Amino acid sequence: MTCRQISYQVRNLIIKDCKRGVSQRKIAQKYEVSKSAVQKLYQKFLSTGTVADRSGRGRTRSTNWRDDAMIIRMVKKDPRTTVRNLRESLILSISDRTVRRRLREADLQSRFASKRPLINNRNKKKRLEFAKKYANQPVEFWKRVLWTDESKFELLGLKQRLRVWRKTGEELEDRHLQKTVKHGGGNIMVWGCFSWEAVGQLIKIDGIMTADTYIDILRENLEVSLTQLGLENSFILQQDNDPKHTAKKTKKFFTSNHIKLLDWPPQSPDLNPIENLWSILDRNVNKTGVTNKNNYFHALQRSWESLDPNHLHNLVESMPRRLAAVIKAKGGHTKY
Repeated sequence: MTCRQISYQVRNLIIKDCKRGVSQRKIAQKYEVSKSAVQKLYQKFLSTGTVADRSGRGRTRSTNWRDDAMIIRMVKKDPRTTVRNLRESLILSISDRTVRRRLREADLQSRFASKRPLINNRNKKKRLEFAKKYANQPVEFWKRVLWTDESKFELLGLKQRLRVWRKTGEELEDRHLQKTVKHGGGNIMVWGCFSWEAVGQLIKIDGIMTADTYIDILRENLEVSLTQLGLENSFILQQDNDPKHTAKKTKKFFTSNHIKLLDWPPQSPDLNPIENLWSILDRNVNKTGVTNKNNYFHALQRSWESLDPNHLHNLVESMPRRLAAVIKAKGGHTKY
C-alpha cells in the first residue's frame, strides 16, 4: 500500500507511533502497510510537518474549463447523445472515460429514460385547466369520487429482467431461472374501482373490450360497488377518455342513469390514483409465481381485496398534491 492509499487517520496514528519510538517494522504490521510506506510517510512529516499530500501531484488534467463547459452544454442540448458522439464532436484527443468523468463531476448520470404518455400542447392546456379548476377542492370532495379504470396484467412475460446471485455454471439451475412460456403466457384484462372507503368490484374482462362490454360491466357491477362503498346517494364517477368510455351509447347510459361524471383531462394517468393500485397488484401477484390464467385472476382478486384502507386514504388525499404538480409543470408530466 502506497502513502496516497493510506487514510489520513491511519497516517496520523503512524506518525504518533514513530514519535514514540516504535519500530517501523512493528508499525507496518500493526496497520497492515509496507515498511517503506511507513518510512516515506515519516520522512515527509519530518521535512514538511504534515501528512497531507502535496497539491499539484498526479496526472495533468486533459481538458480545461472551456472543454468541460462544452461537454455539459452538448448533453443538456441533447440528453440522448452518447459518450462516443460527444467525444467525436469535440476537437480533443480524450477518451470516453474522460468524458464520463466530466459528466459525473457535473452530477450527470446515464439512466434509463422514464416512460410517460405523449402529451401534446393541446392536452397540456386541458390538464392545466382541469388542475386549476379543482385545485381548491377539499379532500371531502375527492372522497365522493369513484375511481375506475381497466388494466392489463401479463403472465410470465419479460416485463422485468430478474437479477439473481449465482456462481459460474449454475445458470440452468431451476432456482436461477426466470420462467417464460411461448408468446409470453398471455394476459388478463380487468376492470376495477375504488373510493376512500374501500375497493369495489374487480371484474375479469373476456375478449375484446368494447363500449357494449363496458356498459354491461357498469350495469352489472356499478350498483354493487356503490353499495359496498356507501356511495349510493352521492358520487362522481371518474373514467379516462378511452373511446369506449366516450362512445354515444356509453354517454346515453350515463344520462339515463343520472350518473355524474368527472370532466377528466386526456393523457392523465398521473392524476388517477388507481394506477398506483394496479402497480401494487402487479408486484404482489408476481411474487406468487402463479402461471394459470384462472389462478392468476384469483390471485389478483385476493390481493385487491386485501389492500390496506390506509393506503386508499393516502391515495385520495394525494389529489391536491397531484393537481399542484400539474400546475407547476404547466400541464406537463409529473412525478406521479
